Amino acid sequence: MKMLAIPVFSLLILGCAHTNIMVKEFKPEQIIHYSKLQNLEEDLKLTDYVAYLNEGDTFPLELSIDTGIINVADKRIHLIVQQKVYFLVKVPENLSKEELAKLEKLDKEALSKMSQSDKTKLFKGYMIYISKDAISWVPLSDIKAVKKAFGIKEGRVSFGFGMSRKAGIISHLNVETIK
Repeated sequence: MKMLAIPVFSLLILGCAHTNIMVKEFKPEQIIHYSKLQNLEEDLKLTDYVAYLNEGDTFPLELSIDTGIINVADKRIHLIVQQKVYFLVKVPENLSKEELAKLEKLDKEALSKMSQSDKTKLFKGYMIYISKDAISWVPLSDIKAVKKAFGIKEGRVSFGFGMSRKAGIISHLNVETIK
């Protein structure tokens, strides 16, 4: 179960080109808080469940910046969820035993050493869906669909860098959405 976290995160980076909204309902016992994912029995499939985060829940974001000029001292920060959000992992149904074995052995270091084409081949057909009601699902990688599903009109990303006598050198990253 723990090994799925790395491939799932990688799907966010790789992205997919699907734009369809999927409608799929789950039984209440299949909808669990993300903190209970590790308590699932090993023989149960993660794809049989929907994980959710409540408003106010936090989860870690690992930053990685290594430009040869700067690096990150505190690589892990905690994000705060501002509304209840559901997540669903769609895994290809026709995985071979060899493909499953590759996924079970995959760790962060091995993933970082893989070429982009190998990553694309390994995760082909995987998809992370997001929902605000656990019924209508949109691919997390489809920004237009996510915007529509969550009522977001536009978004902005800005990065700034400055310096003053009082604060010294300072930089900031600002990401915001407008509903």
